[in-house]
Amino acid sequence: MLKVRQDKHNHDRLYSVGAVPRLEDIPLVLESISTNYCLFLAIDATLISDESLRKTAKSLLERGLAYFCVWGQDCERVHDQLDLERIPDEPKGHIVMTTWHSKESLSDALWFFANCVEPDEGFKDH
Repeated sequence: MLKVRQDKHNHDRLYSVGAVPRLEDIPLVLESISTNYCLFLAIDATLISDESLRKTAKSLLERGLAYFCVWGQDCERVHDQLDLERIPDEPKGHIVMTTWHSKESLSDALWFFANCVEPDEGFKDH
């Protein structure tokens, strides 16, 4: 279940916070989120196969992922698997941004997500 929170400083931004038991459940929980969204994923991916990561990444991208931040064990590989599923020539204005935060604390990575993440201009129109 996701809990929705309004950003006190940026009233146009809503946050949904939740947890899922399996990686494959993430796209299912996001069905109630807007067409385009930014995702912060805290994960220990050391035991997750590249195939599972790429399958979930593809589903997230098809669902309208505009910006992806990932933190946790093996987060660089999670990031790279998502990048492999992106369209090679993304249309101007619809570039999916991705970052990993392997050397930062969870607090710092969340601060980055809340204060620095801005989706490409084309995603804001939806």
